[in-house]
Amino acid sequence: MAEMSELEIQNRIIHFISDELGIPPDDIDVETNLGTYGLESVAASKLVGVLDKDLNLGLTEIIVFEFPTIASLSGELQKLSMAEAS
Repeated sequence: MAEMSELEIQNRIIHFISDELGIPPDDIDVETNLGTYGLESVAASKLVGVLDKDLNLGLTEIIVFEFPTIASLSGELQKLSMAEAS
C-alpha cells in the first residue's frame, strides 16, 4: 500500500474530477459536495477504483456518498490508510 498524505489524496481526487468531468482544477473546492460537480454513480465508481489502486484499502463506492466532499473523503481515506499501516 502506498502511503499518501491527506493533501496528496485531495490532489488525486481534484485531478480525477478535472479529467473525468472537464472542470478546471482551480474551480474545484474541497468543501463542495461532489454531486455538485456532476459526480454520479459511474464516475464515483471510477474514482473509488483509482483511489483503491493508490491506497489498496478495499474501498467501495459507498464511501463517496458517506463522505461527499473532497475534504471529508480525503480525511477519511487518510485515517483508514493510517489504521491499515499500524
